[in-house]
Amino acid sequence: MRFLRTAAVVLALVFTLATSATPAFGQQKQTSESFWATGNTFLSWCDEDGANLAQLSSTDKQTWITLCNVWVSGVSLGSQVVQQLRPEPTVSREVQELNDEELKRLKKLGLRPGSILRYPRGNLCIPSSAPTNQLRLVVVRWMKTNPAQLGWDAATLTYAALADTYACPAKKGG
Repeated sequence: MRFLRTAAVVLALVFTLATSATPAFGQQKQTSESFWATGNTFLSWCDEDGANLAQLSSTDKQTWITLCNVWVSGVSLGSQVVQQLRPEPTVSREVQELNDEELKRLKKLGLRPGSILRYPRGNLCIPSSAPTNQLRLVVVRWMKTNPAQLGWDAATLTYAALADTYACPAKKGG
């Protein structure tokens, strides 16, 4: 299992480096930024209903979907490695109440911190049975649900989508 995870990360890195220096698959020449640069470009290349994929042959479309799956898997595995090295600290109930009070105070002042980037915190608990295609679909769905944030880099948004969907359960009595 470790070998497969390591291989997925290596493949994601190889695909990332290879596609950043070459045109898109098939006859399409990619003139915009790489698909992982922002949520907008990620959606245009990794959403099966995206405009860029609609122009490709079925073989090229499947190649892009596979590339996107591997890239999302690499972000996921990288996040999990970081979490093993530096896990998210458990927040006590008192600290959470103070955070909630501060958020209410900011909202009364007319500030909406969540409008900048709703970035979930906490560790990821992605089931080992979750296929890579499912992870990509989770990210695509999350990005479509949060269109105001699509200008952010795709890796940040991918982590946010995975953390929203696969957040570890809160420990009771914290």
